[in-house]
Amino acid sequence: LGSAPVFVLMAQNEDFSPVLKGKVFFLDKELPETLVGDAVRNVEMLKGTVTEDPDECDFIMALTETKQCKQLRKSNKHVISPHWLDDCVTFAALAKPQSNILYRPPLGNGIPDMKKMMISQSGFPNTLKDEDFEVEFMIRGKIKYLIKATGANYTNTLCKENTHVVVPNMQTTSDKTKAAKGWGIPVVHWWWLVQCLTDWEAKPVDDFQTDIQETAEEYFSPNANVAPQDRPNRAKHAFAAKDGKKEEKKQEEAKPEEEEEEEVEEKKEKKKKEPKPKPKAKEKESKKRKEPTPENDEEDEEPEDKPSRKKGKKEKDKDKDTKDAKKSKKDKRSTPSPTEEPKAGRKSKPQPMQEDEESEGEEKPAPKKGKKKREKRASTEDSEGEEGGEAEESEKKRTDKKVFMFSGENTKGLASIVTSLGARLIDSKKNEYDASSTHLVVPTFKRTEKTLCAMVAGKWILTADYLKDSENAGEFVPEGSYMWGSNPGEPAVNKFHIPNIQKWRTYRAEKGHGPFKGWNVCILGTPPGAKALLLAGDGTMCGVDDSPKFALASEDELKKKKDLKQKYKQLLDDGVEVLKSVWLVDHVALEKSPKKADYQITL
Repeated sequence: LGSAPVFVLMAQNEDFSPVLKGKVFFLDKELPETLVGDAVRNVEMLKGTVTEDPDECDFIMALTETKQCKQLRKSNKHVISPHWLDDCVTFAALAKPQSNILYRPPLGNGIPDMKKMMISQSGFPNTLKDEDFEVEFMIRGKIKYLIKATGANYTNTLCKENTHVVVPNMQTTSDKTKAAKGWGIPVVHWWWLVQCLTDWEAKPVDDFQTDIQETAEEYFSPNANVAPQDRPNRAKHAFAAKDGKKEEKKQEEAKPEEEEEEEVEEKKEKKKKEPKPKPKAKEKESKKRKEPTPENDEEDEEPEDKPSRKKGKKEKDKDKDTKDAKKSKKDKRSTPSPTEEPKAGRKSKPQPMQEDEESEGEEKPAPKKGKKKREKRASTEDSEGEEGGEAEESEKKRTDKKVFMFSGENTKGLASIVTSLGARLIDSKKNEYDASSTHLVVPTFKRTEKTLCAMVAGKWILTADYLKDSENAGEFVPEGSYMWGSNPGEPAVNKFHIPNIQKWRTYRAEKGHGPFKGWNVCILGTPPGAKALLLAGDGTMCGVDDSPKFALASEDELKKKKDLKQKYKQLLDDGVEVLKSVWLVDHVALEKSPKKADYQITL
């Protein structure tokens, strides 16, 4: 499929750690070395294991379907592509191996009849956010993968040599689709690609030039590719809440119907039981006084008067019954019975206080709010005093656990101070940054990988005096005054603006994440320190085809390696800047972030 997909570092998040627990993976020998390294790291990060014995595995990862894949498939092994592992990391959940065509390695190096095709895409968003899983997932990048998996040539721009344009739906209108129609290039629904890969043949486009139900947003979403039982906890809660709201809505809709039926029945029963009203004495007297006379008879015999009086009486009775029914319905809904709680979503009328009539005219002092609560809290604290003190002390010991690294020269004698005070020391001979550290001691300041990574990770970066004064005190002293960069007037050292140390630590404290959060960066080759620095600042590494924000590389390495040159050209064709890796270092170290234009690589 080309290059490795996105792999996101989530090792510190407990919610993600057990995703692959108990799963064993075998990596096909045809996988490139760079992809093997990423795959091993991410499988182990998610608590899975990698084996060299294919008979022991549950999953085999490959770029294309090999003979070994076919044999293992017969033994009920899951044959998956790197995209499956990518989505497990992105979704923080176990993806279903058969739910997506990208999860299955292609049957070969392209469908024979599609290798000469030139396909572009239009109308797809780069990414979408799933609110339930709280993750962003790619759309545009995956359509690009589908095109390349068929063996066709992908083009970011459209020209007359293109053979097809794929779109999310046939209502898509863009400059590309207009130009394609003008040039006679078929505009095809994206589902055409899925069917071509499924049947491993070039399907006629005629059947895919009408609206089709499948949407890319749903097909590539976490909801479509993760089984309900494998959803992370936050997604389970979100879906449970949705289901609960749906059920409540159904119940609310059903209640009025039930109530209306009950009211109708009550009304019928009431009518049956009610005695017929007797005429009042006054009405009898008036009737006696108004005995029919010939004149009265003539008036009464007018065809509209008599019936109208009878009709008016019936209407009055009917109106009365209707008013009674409405009143009873209103009372029924607004006033709950003594044994019943008010229904959710409906406010019950406040009941009048019984003391109102008795206390009318008297002014009683308002009760002092909060006094009882304060007394209760105080008594609770007293009763839990000993246990609470012990818990706080143990919590303090646990959170105060320090892990030290050293960087630079003149560190002799400092290691013994760290261990004597009960902290842990990471091997100072290692030049690489370790994310588990909490403190970095730098006696003589230099621009090293450890220092730069510790800065963007928000670690304590301290002078050697911190450990010496802690030794004299017999315990670790507060770090504040020993922090490099705590003095705004400190000068630059070796192309390093010292106050930036405090600047990046403050940034993480205020934002809750590193300065590279949301950066999707492609790293070509192995430029020194670039990968470690990007990850320490919460950035994301991605492949050439994953719509990177920009790319970092070593100019000398690009000139020597042909495969890197090809990727470099592909990035430029896609409009992605390729920068010298030192730009990222200078962005962290210098007082002002340098212009990217000054670091662009041109071969």
